[in-house]
Amino acid sequence: MDRDMIISIDTEEPNKPKVIIEENEEGSSVAMLSFVPEFKLKDHQVEAVFLVDCSGSMSGQSMNLAKEALQVFLHSLPVNSFFNIIIFGSTFQSLFPQSRKYDDDSLKDAKDSSSGISANLGGTEIYQPLQHIFQKPLMAGLARQVFVLTDGQVSNSSACIELVRKNSSNNRVFTLGIGSSADRHLVKGMARAGMGTAAFTTQGEAITAKVINQLKNALQPCISDVSVKWGKTNPLEGGGEVAVEIVETKKTLFGYGKPKTKTETKFAIHSQVPSKIPAIYDGSRLIAYKLLDKTMDVNDEITVKATTTEGDLEVSLPICKDSFIQGNCLHQLFARKMIQEVEEKHEKENVEESKKLITELGLKYSLASKYTSFVGVDEKHGNSSTFMVTRHVKNQMPQNTGSGFGFSGLGSSSHCVIDSAPRSKGFAAQTDCSSMGDSYDSDSDFDSHLECASVLSPPGAAAPARSYGGMQESLELSNTRGRSNISSIKGQSSSSDVLRLTMCQAANGSFPAQADIANILGVKLEKVKDAGKAINSDENFSTTWMTLVVVAFLTEKCKEEKDVWELVVEKAERWLQNSGPGFNNFLLGKAKDFILQTT
Repeated sequence: MDRDMIISIDTEEPNKPKVIIEENEEGSSVAMLSFVPEFKLKDHQVEAVFLVDCSGSMSGQSMNLAKEALQVFLHSLPVNSFFNIIIFGSTFQSLFPQSRKYDDDSLKDAKDSSSGISANLGGTEIYQPLQHIFQKPLMAGLARQVFVLTDGQVSNSSACIELVRKNSSNNRVFTLGIGSSADRHLVKGMARAGMGTAAFTTQGEAITAKVINQLKNALQPCISDVSVKWGKTNPLEGGGEVAVEIVETKKTLFGYGKPKTKTETKFAIHSQVPSKIPAIYDGSRLIAYKLLDKTMDVNDEITVKATTTEGDLEVSLPICKDSFIQGNCLHQLFARKMIQEVEEKHEKENVEESKKLITELGLKYSLASKYTSFVGVDEKHGNSSTFMVTRHVKNQMPQNTGSGFGFSGLGSSSHCVIDSAPRSKGFAAQTDCSSMGDSYDSDSDFDSHLECASVLSPPGAAAPARSYGGMQESLELSNTRGRSNISSIKGQSSSSDVLRLTMCQAANGSFPAQADIANILGVKLEKVKDAGKAINSDENFSTTWMTLVVVAFLTEKCKEEKDVWELVVEKAERWLQNSGPGFNNFLLGKAKDFILQTT
């Protein structure tokens, strides 16, 4: 198969909190907690850094998806935020030397530059650009949020995840896996380590809602101090360390049977997983498991407590008779999550103990891991006299992805990247093959099409970073000799009215009185202007009126897409409130009447 098989399952009550306690044949009990928190905290100002994969493996549809996601991100940023864009491959390049304030000028620069990026930067080296971002000093009063858009095809995914974990106190990392071959281990691992969220998108999927949800999460203050109490009488767990009492077993008159010492251990078989509850967000599911010392009873409860800047938030979930099941499924889910926890957080410090625990869990619960695997054994004795025949099976590349080697549509207008030099020598050559056609038949022709060469950094060293216009340099390379493979946002899959309106919003949140916006609304611009003049003849009122009309259109005509336009409307309403008497129930009512009568 050239793509993942995705099975979507909808439940009758997807957001209802659930507590399930499973007992298996051995008498062991595992509890699972699953719930979707709902809360609203005050948004905070952010510095958003977008890290976009422009390696050869991103060519084709993956690059188009990344560009579409980036455009949506840029237009949905809140007022007074700061942002920057870094593209990476074998090297990395910054749009701005430092993050710039989000306004119409910086937005235009970012849109113009990002529309022309292409998969022309060689291999996928994500460690160095991440390190570069984390080493930058924090901007006063701003929380740094890093958005990684990648297919994740790297060889050092564990090192990247560990780097994110070490810098998670000052940097939150959100990841978007692009394309059908995205590395889920890297994409989800970095989001877990960076206290962010992960999402995936492939061709044919609506990407806007996923992007907006990522940005909504980033604008929330991080709720990372979360703990769970598994039973009324048990202590809270979730801080990442487990308290263990060592009891005196020597039969003397001094202390027998009493706690001798109390130590802190990082992990144990009866630890909750995840041992440290990840940051929780409004509308994002939290799942945790616990191997119980003894089963829980009806009328007991599980309590979740979160510490926030606005006080503690707490919820208790009761255990009822319907909470108990028989089987081994939850035990396997618990074991799988524990293996993941050990591999990501504890294996480096305790190699032998971690290997022993992973092997034990894999064998006991029939799970494939780095130390355990399934072996097929055919116990039948065949008497066939036929001989084995070698059959060539074509290697299937993931759907709609490019490759760092070879040509994609030779003689066509597609863009191609060739990584012609062996990595061991530290060079990667990049070329544009879009106009080679049939003339490409000699070494001299090949040499004439080399556009640039970049030197890869030796292991452990920082990759060369080009800023102060470095991204524009990359864009020039992809358009040499007048050949351009730029695809605008209008030509891509998401062409809904909501997305098109989002692309027309100014950085301050307003919508100017322009024909493009009126056409999306389905009315003539003059008709919109005349309706506004009937209320207020002031020339400056035209922008206010158009903004009111767009807000009314979204809230009245696009209710099913609220998760897409929610941030757009919030930004527009803030602008209306700050621009004087532009936002009140009377004017909004007039705008709604206009929309309902004309569209």
